[in-house]
Amino acid sequence: MAAVTSNTGDTTGTNPPPIPLPPNPEQDPLTAEQWSILAAIADTVVPSFTSSMGNRLLQHPLRTEVYDTARNRIAQIAGASTGSDVITTYLGESATSTPEFRNAISRLLGYGMDETSRSGLLTILNALNTRAGALLLTGYVTPLDCLPVADREKVLQNWASSRIPILRDLYRSLTTLSMILWIRTSPTLGLVLGYPRVPIHGTPSKDSYAFRFLQIPRTIAAEPMVIETDVVIVGSGCGGAVAAKTLAEAGLRVLV
Repeated sequence: MAAVTSNTGDTTGTNPPPIPLPPNPEQDPLTAEQWSILAAIADTVVPSFTSSMGNRLLQHPLRTEVYDTARNRIAQIAGASTGSDVITTYLGESATSTPEFRNAISRLLGYGMDETSRSGLLTILNALNTRAGALLLTGYVTPLDCLPVADREKVLQNWASSRIPILRDLYRSLTTLSMILWIRTSPTLGLVLGYPRVPIHGTPSKDSYAFRFLQIPRTIAAEPMVIETDVVIVGSGCGGAVAAKTLAEAGLRVLV
C-alpha cells in the first residue's frame, strides 16, 4: 500500500482519513472445513472467557473468583472511563468474533502469502480435519474443531514443547498469525488499553496536504501496474514524511 500526496491544501487536522482496504479475493481461499479448523486454532489462541459453564467448544469457562479478579485487574488498567460492559465484551471476545478477522485472513492468503506457504497451511488444515491426521498431530482421534477449548489449548502447548521441529514451527506460525490479526481487528482491545485511534494531545495542522492510499495487491496480470509520479520516497518515517511534505509544497506529485 502506498500513499500519494498532492499540492492541494487541506485542513482536516489530526483526524486520519479512512484507509480503504483491498477487496477480499474473488474466490474464497479456504473451504468451509478449512475455515472451521483455522477458526478453532485462532479461538484457542484468543479464547472467549465466561464465568458460567457456557459452550465448552466456543468458550473457556473460569471459576467465578478467577473471572472477577480478571475483570477487576482489567478495570484498573483501563481506567474509570472504560465501562463495565466494555470489559465484559472484551473478556467474551474471541479472535473470530468479528467478520473483520476472517476478511483479514482472506486478504493475507489471497494477496500476501506465497504459494509454498499457503500450500503448507492448507495441508495442515486438511490433516487436522481427518481422524488419522488429528491423531498424528494432536493425539486425539477427534478433528480439532470438535474438541473443547481446554483440550485444544493442551494441543497447542504440546506443539510448543514438542521435540519435532515442524510442530514447534507450526505453533509459532499459527499463534503469531492469530494474535497479530486479532490485535488489528479487535473492536475492544484499543478501548481497554486506552489507545485512541486519533491522538488526543495532537495539534491540528494548519498546512496539511490531501493524500490518498493506493492498494497494490499481488497480481498475476501480465502487464505491470503503471503509476505516474514525480518523486518516489521509500519509507514514511520522520525524514520521509518531511521530505514528502516539502516536495508536495513545491508542487510535485509524491509517492511514498
